[in-house]
Amino acid sequence: MKLTPKQKAFADEYLKNGGNLSDAARKAGYSEAVIKNARKNILENRGVSAYIAERQAEIEKLAQRDIQIQQQNRRSGITTN
Repeated sequence: MKLTPKQKAFADEYLKNGGNLSDAARKAGYSEAVIKNARKNILENRGVSAYIAERQAEIEKLAQRDIQIQQQNRRSGITTN
């Protein structure tokens, strides 16, 4: 399911701010009436929730890769800053 630009902006902001629904909806340009029921009106949308889940999986995969690289560097005596 393709997201509207506003839905995508919400989802990206939601991921960036650690899950603050109201703040993400506000920054995406939703009205206060929609924000009051953000969970029902936005987050429970299948496309939005699927996009968030996919992005979270990507973020976790990248974080795991970074951890593995740091561990390998420590084992070989390489320091990164």
